[in-house]
Amino acid sequence: MSRTKHAFVMIVVHGGPGLADYAESYAGLQRLLDYEGSDCHAMVFYDQLGCGASDKPASFDYTLSYYTQELAQVVDFVKNRHGHRPICLLGHSWGGQVVLEYCARHGGRDSSIPIVSAIVSNSPLDESTYEQKQRNLRNLLADDVRQFLQEEELAQSVDGSVGSAIYSKLIGLNEASITGEMKGWSILHRLGDINVPCLFISGTDDSIPFDEYEVAAQHGHAVKIIPGAGHGPFFGPTADEYFRIIHQFLQTNLK
Repeated sequence: MSRTKHAFVMIVVHGGPGLADYAESYAGLQRLLDYEGSDCHAMVFYDQLGCGASDKPASFDYTLSYYTQELAQVVDFVKNRHGHRPICLLGHSWGGQVVLEYCARHGGRDSSIPIVSAIVSNSPLDESTYEQKQRNLRNLLADDVRQFLQEEELAQSVDGSVGSAIYSKLIGLNEASITGEMKGWSILHRLGDINVPCLFISGTDDSIPFDEYEVAAQHGHAVKIIPGAGHGPFFGPTADEYFRIIHQFLQTNLK
């Protein structure tokens, strides 16, 4: 497919932290390259430290600040590699939180970062709201199912793998009781600091809260909630609608 000289580069930030099935997400999101009428010059996928093919130092102090700085390094690399092509970010789940932190810290009104738009897909904007929703969902489970889930999460968090250690440090032993660094994290009061046009996209069946996306809309960002879509809307029957919405957003913001 031919691309114009103004074609953009998409950087994909995978979910997690540490335990995400990012390879599957990448496989789904690659469809954006072949979407009819897409002006995506290239998609850049990278493994966050501690994940995939990246190094996995067990003694490293994994923090949200580090992953934000890591994304900044990837942005600089893409800028140097692809010249002056516009850069878009797409963060899924935890990756969306990293994207938001990056844009809030580096994308203010006086910033010169080369990001022209950002897509936040299926990401919590406030960990307290997320924690409460997870608790409510677990309360709907049978006692034995809830107990089994808790035991599985505990086993994963202490099995010695670097990925589980990252998740435990940042989130905690389970999603219903956040005890890690992300406890109390929120981007809601900082949405006004983000001057990059953002698309907040999720689905009605996602277990991650999306009601607060309306706060983003109040700051002029685009918000789309897909009926029947879950946490991976880029697969299955909702995929076409997911990519159509993203394509439309990019067409509007890359003119």
